[in-house]
Amino acid sequence: MGIVVMGGVFQGQTNLARMPGEYNFWVDAPAARAVLRSGAPLCFVGLDVTLQVRLTRQHAAEMLSGGGRFGRYAGEMTPAWIDTTAKRYPGDPEAATG
Repeated sequence: MGIVVMGGVFQGQTNLARMPGEYNFWVDAPAARAVLRSGAPLCFVGLDVTLQVRLTRQHAAEMLSGGGRFGRYAGEMTPAWIDTTAKRYPGDPEAATG
């Protein structure tokens, strides 16, 4: 078992001179440092990759039924995230169809 980290940018950049690193690492450097020094096996998934993936309500239902404490938690939280995204980007049809 290891840690999957959503952090960094594989291909691209943040385009913010005042923030030369990826947002999650930049705003919580102590947490990033703790993870990097944990000794656990790490798998990094960059921001540019996660922006190409969209969770749906069907994914949420599958996580809820798939068992495991985290799966249930993620399955419960995903619809709220979809709703928040739809409100934030009201003209984006993909945001509303999650």
